[in-house]
Amino acid sequence: MISFCRNEIAPDAGKDGMDGSLILAVDGGGSASRVALYREDATPYAEAVVGPLSRKSSGREAVARSLAELRGFLENDASRIRCAVLALSGLDADEDYDAMAALLADAGLAARGAALRRHAYGRKVVSRWEFPILLCSDAVAPLFANGFGEGVVVVAGTGSVALRIGAKGAVERFGGWGYRCSDEGSGCWVGCELARGALRVADEVLSGRTDASRLPAASRTLLDDAFAAMRAQCASRVAARAPLARKARFVCDWASAHDDPKDYASLAKAVLESRGSRCREIRQLAAERLACLARDACADGLRTVVLAGGLFASRGFAEQVSRAISARVEGPLTIVASTLPPTVGAYAIAQHVWPAKPSVPQASNVNVRKSMQGNKGADTKPEMVVRRMLREAGLAGYRLHWKAPGRPDVAWPSKKVCIMVNGCFWHRHAGCRKATMPKSNIEYWIAKFDRNVERDAENLRKLQDDGWRVHVVWECELEAARRDETMANLVAELRAELGK
Repeated sequence: MISFCRNEIAPDAGKDGMDGSLILAVDGGGSASRVALYREDATPYAEAVVGPLSRKSSGREAVARSLAELRGFLENDASRIRCAVLALSGLDADEDYDAMAALLADAGLAARGAALRRHAYGRKVVSRWEFPILLCSDAVAPLFANGFGEGVVVVAGTGSVALRIGAKGAVERFGGWGYRCSDEGSGCWVGCELARGALRVADEVLSGRTDASRLPAASRTLLDDAFAAMRAQCASRVAARAPLARKARFVCDWASAHDDPKDYASLAKAVLESRGSRCREIRQLAAERLACLARDACADGLRTVVLAGGLFASRGFAEQVSRAISARVEGPLTIVASTLPPTVGAYAIAQHVWPAKPSVPQASNVNVRKSMQGNKGADTKPEMVVRRMLREAGLAGYRLHWKAPGRPDVAWPSKKVCIMVNGCFWHRHAGCRKATMPKSNIEYWIAKFDRNVERDAENLRKLQDDGWRVHVVWECELEAARRDETMANLVAELRAELGK
């Protein structure tokens, strides 16, 4: 079990970014998990290492203990956390997310009975302190850690998997069949290949079919590599210079006694460092298997590949896999071997899913604030003109300020057709003489206008994604000189869309 340790980096509340809020980022592994609290400006606030958070590789009880450690880490700062991303291994199917949510509730980290909500990257749940938590695969974090919002991640640790993350956040998996099925090219797979080869050599030695003195050098090296790796793992007292038959017996005994995928994955380092011909063959085959996963994931035209996981800590192996991928994927590619902590990726995901809201400059005086509060949100003069001319054209039957993103001024919900009537000043009509900039308190007005434009764009995107046909009419287009032309064009389009 990994002992709990909190590293306070700089707990000065006066330096915590915009409003003192924190972001929780977790990289949950099969043997240990890294936890970090970041300020809004990405500087670390506190870090810790807790136990495993992979239910599949470590079991429910071990994860429950780790979550208890995590709760202890958060207890003092939980009220300041704005959001959290838990990037965990072993989150593949709906039942994995359901099981993890139940464990979070049992540990007092998630609100009891809180429902899981689907998200492009995984599932959302609410913490007991009411900040949102995103549960996602740990394979997503390296992509964001390296500054990419879309691309392919190839993970080779204890297990292996390739994920394709599209522009809209859709995640598709390739490989990742599980440790027991020996994820191809993974640490477990590499270790199993080493053990299998060594067992064949050991059988030859122990059966007497091959005289030890006539054993080929490649076979002897393979047995020595496996023996050294297995001996180091279990701290055996068998002498490093033991006779060949003793090494062969030890390899057989080790294989009979070990069934944990992590034990086999620990042998992979020996394969990556060995100069033996059989280990070189295993490395080459592992690189080819991982390259095939990357090729399948890149089939949708994505040109960025991030390599992540313990095996890629070997620079030579990362370069070997990069060459294998380049040979299988046509066209230019960007291949990055991730060296940043996965918690950095979890932080970046959090900022992507829940962008920080910038502090709002204050209005310059009381009169400005009163004027802002008195602005009409409905039944404005331009809106009334549009409604009157729609009725005159026989296009009545619309609904006002329908409950859809942006509350469209005029809507035909059954046809999913709507009209937004925008004031040029407040909604920043590009190139319009009415979209002037006040001469005082510029910072306040820029921030306000930027929020208006961002909100309009987001509402438009949501409406279009939901199948709405949206017409935007600007205030200046309804002035006397342009009104008839504007409405004639609009009415013609509406008749076609509404079937009137």
